[in-house]
Amino acid sequence: MKKLLVLTLLTIPLIASASDFLTPTTLEWKDFAPPAFADVKQPKGLGRLNVTAKYWYDRRVSFNEAVAACDELTEPDEKYGCYEKVKVTQYAANSEYNARLEAKSTPQVPGMQNPTDNMLQVGSYIDQITRNMPNEFR
Repeated sequence: MKKLLVLTLLTIPLIASASDFLTPTTLEWKDFAPPAFADVKQPKGLGRLNVTAKYWYDRRVSFNEAVAACDELTEPDEKYGCYEKVKVTQYAANSEYNARLEAKSTPQVPGMQNPTDNMLQVGSYIDQITRNMPNEFR
């Protein structure tokens, strides 16, 4: 009987705190943006840095609008689904942004997509030269 009473007393606080885990929490912009652009303001003027800052500012504005729309929902399941949709959208946008950066950073030289292709030709040329040499030089 004592075990049942102790078990009951231990489970009541757990059940009460479980509702806190089930309610959706709001999303934060700093979880999706690079640290340099977490507190980005509307950029002014032209320049490469301002283009990047404008991109992150526009994304921040759309993120805040989406989160505000999710906050207006009253049903916890709908709110959770809305937050998940915002998360997926932001992660997809981050992946697309990283792919664009990677594509810009790797130069594409025509005719040299695989640098090992040229090295294979040099290796076969050296093999042909050394084939006729005496064993002492190989």
